[in-house]
Amino acid sequence: MTMKMNSVGSTNPETGYGRMGKNLLRALQRQGVQLDECSSPGDEHKPVHRNAFWMGAPSHVSGWWKGQRAHVMTMWEATGVPPGFRQNVHEIDTLIVPSQQNMELFSHWHDNVKKVPLGIDPTHWNYRPRPEIKDEFRFMTAGQGERKGIDVCIKAFNAVFGGFTPTADDPRPTLTVKSRPRMKEVAGEGIVAMSGTISAQDEVELYGTAHCFLGMARGEGWGMMP
Repeated sequence: MTMKMNSVGSTNPETGYGRMGKNLLRALQRQGVQLDECSSPGDEHKPVHRNAFWMGAPSHVSGWWKGQRAHVMTMWEATGVPPGFRQNVHEIDTLIVPSQQNMELFSHWHDNVKKVPLGIDPTHWNYRPRPEIKDEFRFMTAGQGERKGIDVCIKAFNAVFGGFTPTADDPRPTLTVKSRPRMKEVAGEGIVAMSGTISAQDEVELYGTAHCFLGMARGEGWGMMP
């Protein structure tokens, strides 16, 4: 018997939720699950299944058909869930989260929270030897927005390595900062800013050039970037 679900979620690979949604739906389809987009008033001709699966913030869930069971996969990157994020969780049948911390956190607000850890595609992301350290040691940080802590990385790098004089035993330190928008605060000797969007393969290659990744996030629900 084929399992069938209606699904809603971003599949834009340039965002965290979108990358999760795209790959999670693909994985479910590989397991033989039939997925159809959730229908809404006006397009009732689309299939309506027993279960509706939403991927994203609970507050973004706009509804489901009477009799459907609603399941939402979400996460939160702090020690408390703000009112706007939890205002409708009592309407949802199942909350699915990726970590034990999130399971305990959301269990204060919902009686049916399930933990489903997220993974990565090992054919795309896998171990590779670090580049040989010669005259340069490469730090790297990446992300977008204050929560990712890029500003902390820049301040720390400048504080530790400002005025650093390389020697035969101490290579020159550099910091690559990758962020989609251009950032004004990226400044300092040995700091290189990279803005814009790059391809999936170029992303892998960029991470492969670093000797050390700095992940000083103020709150990170994924923990995947390192």
